[in-house]
Amino acid sequence: MLTMRAALPTLMFVAVVLAGCGGSKSSHNNIPPSISPIDTLNIPADTDTQVITLTISDDRTALEQLVIIASSSNNTLVTGEGIVLGSNATSRTLLISPEADTIGTTIVTLTLSDTDNNTVQTQFQVNVIARQTPAEGFVRDIFANDENSKPLAINGIELQQDVDDITTFDDLI
Repeated sequence: MLTMRAALPTLMFVAVVLAGCGGSKSSHNNIPPSISPIDTLNIPADTDTQVITLTISDDRTALEQLVIIASSSNNTLVTGEGIVLGSNATSRTLLISPEADTIGTTIVTLTLSDTDNNTVQTQFQVNVIARQTPAEGFVRDIFANDENSKPLAINGIELQQDVDDITTFDDLI
């Protein structure tokens, strides 16, 4: 009988501990945060994206405590400074500003973390496409410059009037 009395308090203690685990805020029962997907973005060179509203949520962490980190796979096209995250009490926003005079593709990764260190990622492609520039006005601007003027750029190619070199405009022909 003494043996049963010793086992009974041990079992009761274990039962109390197990009952206490179900109500705790352990990360085992915590659902990771969520972030809405973003479709592929196509933007003309030398322009920013529209402001993108991000839809984020978490089952336990308040919106203002969720942390978003953004990165670009092509830092020549979009640097870390070219990805601007904004927030207010009710929403988060994203603005992407590619480097000047560049075209190409990058993958932007957004990583969302809650206060329990649960994370989720979403990725989307950004295509920075060459602008269509009317030739008449652009050529007029090139020839209006003198030899000491800053070269003009179109789609990442610098052009400068140089009457001494007849091959200057070969790439355009």
